[in-house]
Amino acid sequence: IDGGIVSLHPPFVQTFSDYSRVLRHKTALLQTARDNEYSIEQTIELLKPWNDQLISLATRIHKGRIRFVERMNEFLHRRLFGREELFIRFVSNLEGKGDLSNYEALLEERLMLRTQAEMVAGRALVGPHRDDLEISFDGRDIRKYGSAGQQRSALLLLLLANIELFNSTRGEYPVFLLDDIDAELDHRRIGQLLEFLAGKTQTFVSTSKTSFVEEFGSSANVLEVENGSIAKHMKAAI
Repeated sequence: IDGGIVSLHPPFVQTFSDYSRVLRHKTALLQTARDNEYSIEQTIELLKPWNDQLISLATRIHKGRIRFVERMNEFLHRRLFGREELFIRFVSNLEGKGDLSNYEALLEERLMLRTQAEMVAGRALVGPHRDDLEISFDGRDIRKYGSAGQQRSALLLLLLANIELFNSTRGEYPVFLLDDIDAELDHRRIGQLLEFLAGKTQTFVSTSKTSFVEEFGSSANVLEVENGSIAKHMKAAI
């Protein structure tokens, strides 16, 4: 999700970076408080400037993730090809803990309530770093019930939805890099993906299998790399 958000809104990379920095400082402080047996009151006071920053950044991340998942589901609902139905649900770390519509206030409350537990654990237990995603394929939780083929189909549909969302937001298709694609998708799904991408975007594909090149490389410029150098260049057939 976060990579998709950054691709659409590049300034978000700073938000995620700042959040990681705050989390590191807070973790170090919690470990110091635990190892030196600070009182809960003393720890709360020391954590306040870091928690204040965490709340601000976490609220921004929370809103960004919700919006991104909503937009992704809009494209997944269109069933870009095939009849499979994929749905993703963003699960906040605070779900079931209170009113998520007032996320900032709820987060502040949970940070106070969990200070003792965080001291014992020596790490931050509350915040978007503990969020999760649920992915359902034709109404079934793919992590619990999805076959290997369904999981590959889900990956493909997520890729396609992300591409279409990028185009809808930015007005252009992204340059697309598929690294070792045949390790994740079977040949039927690879063919579907490449057909979908054809004419829309410049696509770079890496593979170590000559069978892949033989099957899909007829309309592509093919570069063979040996020991870090280009050993052979075969131009696309006209």
